[in-house]
Amino acid sequence: MRLLMCVFLFAVFVFSKEEIKKDKLFNSYLGIDNLYVNKEISNNKNILNKTDINTTIYDFNYKNSFILNNKFINNTKFDKFIDDNKYSSSNKFKSSYSFNELLNYTLINSPTLNLAKQDIMSAINEYDYSKASYYPEIGISANSEYSKRFNDGYSSLYVGKDNLVSNTSYSNSVSFVINYDLYTFKKDSFKVKAAKENIDASKYKKCMSNYEVSLKLLDNYYEALRYKNQIRYYEILKLIYQKLYTYQKRLSSVGEIDKLVLGESAIVLADTDYELSSIRLNANNSLNTINQIVGSKIDDISKLEDFNV
Repeated sequence: MRLLMCVFLFAVFVFSKEEIKKDKLFNSYLGIDNLYVNKEISNNKNILNKTDINTTIYDFNYKNSFILNNKFINNTKFDKFIDDNKYSSSNKFKSSYSFNELLNYTLINSPTLNLAKQDIMSAINEYDYSKASYYPEIGISANSEYSKRFNDGYSSLYVGKDNLVSNTSYSNSVSFVINYDLYTFKKDSFKVKAAKENIDASKYKKCMSNYEVSLKLLDNYYEALRYKNQIRYYEILKLIYQKLYTYQKRLSSVGEIDKLVLGESAIVLADTDYELSSIRLNANNSLNTINQIVGSKIDDISKLEDFNV
């Protein structure tokens, strides 16, 4: 019996050692591959070129949203994500905002990305749970019993309703159980493999979510900067037309310029003011979209910094 138990424990040890080797190989495989995203960014360089944006800046900030591969090995805890850094809430109330700051803040605090991150952790926990089927189940139980039975025989020795002639017994037991399925027909292996695939699928979804959110912020930030520059241009243009109208009005008062010319100048000034109001309205809509994506409270489009190209 002892020999059989020793053989069994040795087999379990060898099998567990092989599984540890598999886990080490898999841990090196768990780190998400950035090549796909980098390839997608390179394929979409035409989008960035249209906006005259330095792709290296975008690529640098985009890489910060991924899991650090070498820190993820041999550890599946939540604190190994590099985008879980503390981000001061004071960044929501600054005098100016750059695209890099807004992108980093979005990748860290976006509810959509945080949900995707939780899906990854759930898949990792499911993988750890499925690996437990490789190892034997060990159970320890303890039991203690006490019983006292009074006889129903004829006797005059009674105290109340209890017969003094009785039986008393005590019982204590401890059991140690090892349960291990020798043949599972690869059910456990397929379960672990499915859990691995689920981790990869969850990471892919988070990767794509990062990519989509980043591009959405990039498009809206570029559109907001375009409106910002248009507002600056039309404000200068409006100021010029106002001065021109004032000079023409003075000349018209002394008869140097026809009133028809003065009227045309007034129409041009009114059209410029209307265009400026329309651009400001579109700029506010674009700024509201950015606040919705980032979760910030930027109240003026002039606080957005230009791209460093």
